[in-house]
Amino acid sequence: MKRALKSDKLKIVDLLAHSFNENQSGNYIVQQDHQRKNRVRALMAYSLRYV
Repeated sequence: MKRALKSDKLKIVDLLAHSFNENQSGNYIVQQDHQRKNRVRALMAYSLRYV
């Protein structure tokens, strides 16, 4: 395993957002509207910030 760099952040956020797109817990937290995908990405970016 290697450490992620700041330049990897967008790739990681995309991967996590795609992975959690259908997650029931994530969808419970994120408002279900036309911006849901953006909200999931923002949640993943926030989560990644504190890892």
